[in-house]
Amino acid sequence: MVRLYREGKIGRGVLEGQLEEIQRRRSELEKELAQLRRADTGASAEALEAGVWRFCEEVRAGLEAASFEERQEVLRLLVDRVEMAPDGNHATLYGVIPVGRDNMSLRPCGQAREKVGS
Repeated sequence: MVRLYREGKIGRGVLEGQLEEIQRRRSELEKELAQLRRADTGASAEALEAGVWRFCEEVRAGLEAASFEERQEVLRLLVDRVEMAPDGNHATLYGVIPVGRDNMSLRPCGQAREKVGS
């Protein structure tokens, strides 16, 4: 279009009209892309949550038959760090869990605060 305008084959009004149409279409496409990204994020979050629950079920089933040493090893693999509260009565556990089909990529799983002792 710009080339045609420069060569004098179309007028300024035609060029401006076409540029406005291109900008309008671009805006529509950007809105559509944003909607698709939001939908994809929701689907990804749902898939991630399902994977976390599946992993927890698999670990729970495996721990039932595991020896003490095997349970220790699972904890070592999953717990990233433990922080004790200043009062010494609570510990915050930070860990990772495998996600994805290969079960090899690790993601932070957040924290759990538990009272220490009984």
